[in-house]
Amino acid sequence: MKISLSQVRFLLAVDDAGSISEAARRLGMTQSGLSQGLIALERALGAALLARSRDGVALTALGHSVITEARIISNAIERIEAQAEFARSAVKTVLRIASVPSVAKSLLPGWRLTFQRLYPETDVTVLEGHHIEVGDWVHRGIADLGFAALAPGNLAAEHIRDEPLFVVARRGHRALGANVVSMVTLVQETLITGGFGCEPVYKSLFRQAGLQLPNIVQAQDVGTALEIARQGFGVCLLPDTALSGTDMLDLRLRPMLAPVHRRLYLLARDGDIAANPASRLLKIIRSQDQPSVGVHQ
Repeated sequence: MKISLSQVRFLLAVDDAGSISEAARRLGMTQSGLSQGLIALERALGAALLARSRDGVALTALGHSVITEARIISNAIERIEAQAEFARSAVKTVLRIASVPSVAKSLLPGWRLTFQRLYPETDVTVLEGHHIEVGDWVHRGIADLGFAALAPGNLAAEHIRDEPLFVVARRGHRALGANVVSMVTLVQETLITGGFGCEPVYKSLFRQAGLQLPNIVQAQDVGTALEIARQGFGVCLLPDTALSGTDMLDLRLRPMLAPVHRRLYLLARDGDIAANPASRLLKIIRSQDQPSVGVHQ
């Protein structure tokens, strides 16, 4: 069984784009060529990674597991390529950015594109991790900057935006009985986190509301969390950036009764936010970022 890096990137592109046609457009190839590449990957593995229907494609249970490993591979390849490029040209510098997946997929690509257009002498590589990992990587110097909803006391943190949180649950779930959901209602439910490291974020939200923390189930990523919710084992509380391009089949979304937000921070080692290239990136974020808008359904 042989799997190529191209096949891994094909699968990641479909997951990021939400459809084969859009993934093919982003990759600059034909839809037929991309489909054949995905079929070849599934044949090599001897199992289906995508469930195909008239409405499009969705990851199978195995597909969700493979995507997690594929992103690790992709991030490793990015780091290797960045290191090789740096070795070829001593003039080039590398900016390593750690980020939670929701930001890495939805917001960071646009910021990164503008940054590299304005500052071509600096290459940007992205490391995906959960909120706690991002802070730890910045503190250790593995990453130069980070995007997360937790601001560790040992790092400089710049608040860059507030992301509204939405309740997602299986269609007909009791928590969705009204058009909006209260924090009190969530206390009575099982809350499914969309990635390890999210629990401290939720603890802070409920503590600020003067409420006890509900029962929490941890999932490794948003796709897995939504699948658990789809099976009726709890509800998710997610920002709109995490829901972009996700499979919402049999799921419904509700806003909170009193708007609840996840604060997003730009993290750097103490004092580094005022220095380049952190200040350059922050300027781009300030110029491009618009207030978060809700996802409606």
